[in-house]
Amino acid sequence: MKNLENLEVRNNPIVKIGEQIGFPNSDVYAVLEYMNLGGSHKDRPVSRMIKNGIEAGDIDENTTVVDYTTGSAGISIARICRAIGLKATLVMPSDITQEREDLIKEAGAKLILTDKTGWVRESVNTALEIYQSNPNHYLLNQSANPGNKDSFHDLAYGILAHFKDGKPIDYFIAASGTSATVVGAAEVFKRYSPRTQIIAVDVSKSPSTWALKHGQKFTHYPHRLYGTGAGAASPIATAGIGLIDEVYRVDDDEAYETCRELIKNGIEIGPTSGANVMITREILHQNPNARIVTVFFDKAERYKSKGLC
Repeated sequence: MKNLENLEVRNNPIVKIGEQIGFPNSDVYAVLEYMNLGGSHKDRPVSRMIKNGIEAGDIDENTTVVDYTTGSAGISIARICRAIGLKATLVMPSDITQEREDLIKEAGAKLILTDKTGWVRESVNTALEIYQSNPNHYLLNQSANPGNKDSFHDLAYGILAHFKDGKPIDYFIAASGTSATVVGAAEVFKRYSPRTQIIAVDVSKSPSTWALKHGQKFTHYPHRLYGTGAGAASPIATAGIGLIDEVYRVDDDEAYETCRELIKNGIEIGPTSGANVMITREILHQNPNARIVTVFFDKAERYKSKGLC
């Protein structure tokens, strides 16, 4: 392997966004995670999980890294593996954006598309079959890998270090798929900033994290808020749901419309980030003096084929 320094993920800028989202006097910030090498926050868990595999002796220069994805993690896996000299095989539902397919292929990874009617579950099963039937393959298994959530400890530490005025952070808001971002960050916030409310954002058409939090059943319907609503709560979410104070649901079409509006104000972000803004606004209406930190996961350019911009 080569260039293992590419496994190191820096802390990204934290910027004030109140004016752009329509609350010019608010105390609201976003972490620009789309500035990572892979173009999203997924560089954090992918780098950590691969690094852990190398240190455990499970990954060497002959290993092919395998995982299921709805796109962002797959792009990070493909780009990071290329940067350090590893092969990658990604399995993804067929109804994801063309841009994500193209970016994975451009990074040199093998991409297998599963029937969209099986959504993520079929991709998970296919990735597992590939791993089990091929020697020298390593399954990251992001929805259950503890390295996923652990990687977001540094995100939370970076947020806490950014603010030096003594005013507490009232809310941390992040969309939830595997729930690794909110659970990993919560593990730090609950220890060092216990008054910070941890808010997860889920998609209303498949609200697995919301249902888990409230002990409710739910029905999965196809949606475009990729990275959320996989059809079942992940092991990470199940283990860490007690750290999440509340889960809000959003309509995926409204998240896209929010992104289109924000583009006019100079913020070009993907729909899960738009969902974060939707809930940020909702909380500001209730508590206009709150200090809120959210995350901009990726950029709008990855969703043009789905009508975002």
